[in-house]
Amino acid sequence: MINRRTLTYFRAQFALAAAVLCLFGAHAGAQTRRPVSDPIRNPADDPFKLGVSLDVGWFSDFSKRVGEQANLADSKGDDVVPGFGLSLELSPTGLRPLFTRVSLNYGVQNFEQTYNVVSPLDPTTAKGKVKGLFLDGQLGLRAVKGRSTVFSLAAGPTWSKSSADIDFTYADQVVTVNRVLDGWKLNAGASLWRSIDDRLGFQLAVTYTNSFKQGDADQNFRVSTGLTLGFSGGGN
Repeated sequence: MINRRTLTYFRAQFALAAAVLCLFGAHAGAQTRRPVSDPIRNPADDPFKLGVSLDVGWFSDFSKRVGEQANLADSKGDDVVPGFGLSLELSPTGLRPLFTRVSLNYGVQNFEQTYNVVSPLDPTTAKGKVKGLFLDGQLGLRAVKGRSTVFSLAAGPTWSKSSADIDFTYADQVVTVNRVLDGWKLNAGASLWRSIDDRLGFQLAVTYTNSFKQGDADQNFRVSTGLTLGFSGGGN
């Protein structure tokens, strides 16, 4: 089930897309009024782009893998989770059509678990949240590039950190435990970028992240929509 918080993020993404469409319309009107003598730069060639995004991640094994407690009877969690991201893309003239990108994505997942009690020392239930941080490094290829549209493929390493605050309920007390896990994974994805004006762009991206180890609760597909701001002018 998709919870209310996730639905709110979906609505925010739809609102962002609608705003971008309005900006496209305004941009098209401004282009038709541009004097012929005005220089036209190519925003797709900006060597530096800063980005901000709203994300929705699908963690297919989160509910099954989170905690990995013995005697687990039932587990529920946020397999679909909203979040946000920041990115920096570098594409100097001498590197094109290749580029490098660094992105940081963050989200919070809630979960609840019930256990088969074998001993009085075993907890009966657990409830908590996991704060996840993903730092992606990517080397990419601009597979299709026009003046205002770029389709790219990219892949690279990911460093992830998960911090879990868990309340274990026992027969006579509640014990709070904090667990922190970090490690390296691999990511691969595709993105579609479209210019809005000479500096501003809209980007839609899909990324898959996995450690390719059995029992990885952090493997996920992430869809990101957001805006980019270009710097340092365009080249050819």
